Amino acid sequence: MADAALIIFITLFFVFGLPMIFMIIYFLKVHKPIEQTKASAPREVVVKEVVMVPCQYCGGLMREAETQCPHCKAPRKIFAR
Repeated sequence: MADAALIIFITLFFVFGLPMIFMIIYFLKVHKPIEQTKASAPREVVVKEVVMVPCQYCGGLMREAETQCPHCKAPRKIFAR
């Protein structure tokens, strides 16, 4: 009787217990805690600044890199710095 109980216990262990242990180990290795995933990727903020200058003829604002005014199409005089 004791031998049959031992055989049943060992069989049940290999059928249900051992796969369950492997699944738990796999789950713990693959899935990381939420605290680690949030802290691992800090976001970077990029700020771009556009400098606007007034047109000499109409007074409209245009970007510093433009060669003519977008409002009156007058050429922009570029001064050397």
